[in-house]
Amino acid sequence: MSQYAKEIKHILAALNEPGNENELPLPDEEEMQEIHVYPVEGGGILFTREPLEDQPAAPTIDSQDDRTTTASKVKTPPPFVLFLLLLCVFVLCDTADSQLLAFMTPTVTVTIVPKTQTVTTTADLPAAAIRAHLFAPLTLSMSQTVPATGIGHQDAQQATGTVTFYNGLFTPQYVGQGTVFAGSDGVNVATTQPATIPPGNPTAGYGTATVTAQAVQKGSAGNIAAGDINITIKNGLLVKNSQFSRGQDARTFSIVTQADIQQVVAQLTSRLLQSEQAALSAQIQTGEQLFTPTCPRTSHTDRQPGDEATEVKVSVSETCAAGAYNQQALQEQGEQLLNAKAGALGKSYRLTGDIHATMLSKQDAAGIRVQFTGIYLYQINQQELTRLIAGQAKPHALLLLRRIPGIQQAAITGISDDSEVPVDTTHIHIILLNAVL
Repeated sequence: MSQYAKEIKHILAALNEPGNENELPLPDEEEMQEIHVYPVEGGGILFTREPLEDQPAAPTIDSQDDRTTTASKVKTPPPFVLFLLLLCVFVLCDTADSQLLAFMTPTVTVTIVPKTQTVTTTADLPAAAIRAHLFAPLTLSMSQTVPATGIGHQDAQQATGTVTFYNGLFTPQYVGQGTVFAGSDGVNVATTQPATIPPGNPTAGYGTATVTAQAVQKGSAGNIAAGDINITIKNGLLVKNSQFSRGQDARTFSIVTQADIQQVVAQLTSRLLQSEQAALSAQIQTGEQLFTPTCPRTSHTDRQPGDEATEVKVSVSETCAAGAYNQQALQEQGEQLLNAKAGALGKSYRLTGDIHATMLSKQDAAGIRVQFTGIYLYQINQQELTRLIAGQAKPHALLLLRRIPGIQQAAITGISDDSEVPVDTTHIHIILLNAVL
C-alpha cells in the first residue's frame, strides 16, 4: 500500500470520530468593532474606526450586520467537501506513484522450450474397427536412356603372339630372349623367352620349338597376320609367327558411371511416386485416408559402371501394397492406444498434432497391422510458473525453471544477471516454443 493510501485511511478514521465538526473555529466568535462612515467629495464613502473632527456625525454602521454579511460570503466549506477535495488529491498522487513505479519496473521475457516425447505402438486392428480396406497390388515401371558421362583412357599396348623355330640342322640351336625378327610388312617382333631347338633328322624331320613374342612398337600396327615372319636364319633354322593380336593405340572413350545410373533411378522413382499417389488416391472415398504405401523398388541397367558405352538404359519398377481407412475412426483407435502407452510419461504430457499411422502388413482378410506414432508435449502452467519465479534473483529463477522435469530449455531476458525478476507478475511475459519435429 502506498503512502497516500495510508494517509487517506487515517483521515477517514478521524472523520468518523464524534465532535470533529465543533472543533473548527467559527468566525462568529471574533470581537465586534464600531465602523464610522463619511462621504467623500467627488463621490465615494470613507470607512474608519476613529471619528473625524469637524465632520458631521455619520450614521454608524453596526459591524454586526457587516460581519454577518462578510461571514456569509467567506463561510468555510463543510468538512465533507474538504474531505472529497483531499481524497481527490491523494488518489491523483497515488495513481501517479503507481504509474511511476510501473514505469520504472522492467519487463522480463521468459522463453520456455517444453520437452516432447515420441510414442509409438503397434496393434493388429480388425479392419472393421477403422473401416479399412486394402487395394489390389499396384505395379508400375519406367525406363529411360541417358548418355554416359564417364571418360575412360587406354594407353597404347603391344601386340602379342608366338614364333616357332624349325631346325633342319643335325645339332641343337639356341635363340636368346629378346631376339628381334622383322616381318614382311616391316613390323619387328622380339621373343620374350629363350628357345632351345632340338636337331632335325631324316626320320623325324625338323626339330621345333615355340616361344612367346611381342611387337617391339606399341599400337595396332603390331597385329600382324600369321606367317608375316617367314625367314631362315643360321643356314638351317626357319622362323614363322602366329597371328599377333591385342595391339592397340592409345585412346580416350566414354564409359558408364555409377552417378549416371543413380541420377536416372532418382528421377524415375520421383515420377513413379507421383503416378502411384494419383492411382491410389483415385480409389479412396470421402472421409478416407491412404495408409502409407509400401513400395519395394527394383532397378535394372543394360550397362554396368565402368563399361565402355556412349549411353545407358535404366529401368525402375515398384509394386505397391496400400489401403485406405476412415480417418476419424483411426484417430480414435490410435489415440486410445497411444494414450494408454503414454501414461508412463505422467499426467503432464498431452498428445499434440495428428497421429501418424503406417500399415505394416496384411494380417488376414479381416485384420491389419498398424503402427501408430504420436508426439506428446509437456504442458506448462504459465500462472504457476510466473508465481514460482516472481521476486527471485535471475540465476535462482533459472535454476528453479530448469529443475522442472518437463522443461527442456529456459532463458530469461530483459534484466541483468544480478537483478531480480519483478514481483508484479504483469511484468513477466512467458513465451512457449514447442520444438515438435
